[in-house]
Amino acid sequence: MNQRLFRSLTCLAVVIVAQASLADSVTLLDGSVIVGTIEKQHGGKLLIATDFAGKLEIEAAKIKGYVSDKKVNVALGSGDRLVGAISKPAAGEKSVVDTAIGPIAV
Repeated sequence: MNQRLFRSLTCLAVVIVAQASLADSVTLLDGSVIVGTIEKQHGGKLLIATDFAGKLEIEAAKIKGYVSDKKVNVALGSGDRLVGAISKPAAGEKSVVDTAIGPIAV
C-alpha cells in the first residue's frame, strides 16, 4: 500500500513540476529572450506578462520570434477565430497557430 501511494505522489509531483515549467517566450532581434505569458498581440505590439518586470509591451518590429506553450484564442480580421498554440518562427514570417486540424499561418 505504501509503495502504491509513493508512486502516485511521485507521478503527481512530476505533473505539477512540468506544468510549472511551462511559459511563453519572445526572442527580440538583439537576441534577448523574454519569458512570461503572452497576453495579446494587436496594433503592431505584443503584450507579455513577466514575473520580473510585470507587463511589457513590445513593438512587433523588434521581435524576431515567439512561441506560446498553451492554447490561445486568435481573432482574425475576417471575424473567424482559431484556437491553438501560437508561434512565429522568425522575423518577417507569419505567425502559425497549431490548431486541432493542423497548423494554420495567420
